[in-house]
Amino acid sequence: MSIFAHGLFFNWVFKDKNMVDLSSGVARKALVSLAIEKALLEIGNAALEEVGNSLYSKYRCYFIDCLEHPEYLKDVLNQIFGLSHDSIIQSIEKNLGDLAHQKPITEFLVAISM
Repeated sequence: MSIFAHGLFFNWVFKDKNMVDLSSGVARKALVSLAIEKALLEIGNAALEEVGNSLYSKYRCYFIDCLEHPEYLKDVLNQIFGLSHDSIIQSIEKNLGDLAHQKPITEFLVAISM
C-alpha cells in the first residue's frame, strides 16, 4: 500500500473509529498497528521500514503483533532510537486518542513506556 493510500486508510479508520467493533481483538490489533506505523511515518519511511524489518528479523513478527508483544516493539525502538524512542511512544499514544483508555491498549502503552 502506498504511503498516500495508507494515510487515507488511517484517517478513515480513526475518523470513523466509533463504527469499528473494538471488542474484536483483530480490530484493536489493527488500530494499534496503524498508530505505530503512523508515528514512524512522521519520522520518515526509512524509520518505518527499519523498525518493521528489525521486528521481523529479530522476533518474526509484524506491527499487528505488537499489541500482544509490546516488549518486542519496546526493544526494537530502544535499539534503533535510544532515548528518543519516548517521543515515538508519545506519538503512538496521541494517534490512539480515546482508544488509549481501553484496558488492552493502556496495558500496551504502559509496557512500551517502562
